[in-house]
Amino acid sequence: MCSSDRVHGISLVSLTIYQASNGTYWDGTRWLGHSVNLAATVTGTAPSFTWYLPYGSSFPSWTTNTQYMVNISVRDIAGNQVTNASRATFTYDSIAPDTTITLPVTMTWYSGLTQVAGNTSDLGGGCPSGIQRVNLTVYNATGHRYWTGTAWTFGVHWLTETSLVYGSPVAWTFSTSSVIWHNGSTYTINATAVDNASNHDLTPASTTFYMDTAAPSSAVSTISGYWKTSSPQTISYSASESGSGSGLR
Repeated sequence: MCSSDRVHGISLVSLTIYQASNGTYWDGTRWLGHSVNLAATVTGTAPSFTWYLPYGSSFPSWTTNTQYMVNISVRDIAGNQVTNASRATFTYDSIAPDTTITLPVTMTWYSGLTQVAGNTSDLGGGCPSGIQRVNLTVYNATGHRYWTGTAWTFGVHWLTETSLVYGSPVAWTFSTSSVIWHNGSTYTINATAVDNASNHDLTPASTTFYMDTAAPSSAVSTISGYWKTSSPQTISYSASESGSGSGLR
């Protein structure tokens, strides 16, 4: 980090590390109930200086899903001091989110599909960083190709959805209205959420479904030439499903 003093130079940069969940401050070895200033190492010459807190025992073991505040104070050689030179608040989040797919339903036949939908949760309780986006793949398992957003191609291609409905859980939808679905093909969709701390769901949600875009055909081949009030009447017909469709019922 940088500090500046155009005349005398910087003599001291100190900081406090505050844990919001329990109102304690880090003293270099433990959390205490009162404010503690930690001295940073300062390098450089006037007017610009660089400071840093040495990595090692000075840093706490951060608690996941917890909010922290770092406050910086600066003093120059002449004794002028700014006690709130800079302040930063951040959330430490080391737990990956969880993702589910609610549409399409696995092992189900569809004649078309205009969207994929699901839910995601940022786990661990406390104060998680929140969901940033959902990444997903649309894979044609029959043709061994991935949808890029405009065409089918070989090689894994991830798509991204950032329009989320925040709640508990967070709802997401991804439009597939432009996807060119192929009749009789098997498809697999994988989805994985990413939170604001860049944790990825390492066990993506997955669903496999089938597409039948061709309507069946039918025709009456034989019908009695004369109708009568008594049985039997004779009507013969045929019906067929083209390609590897979902079948007739």
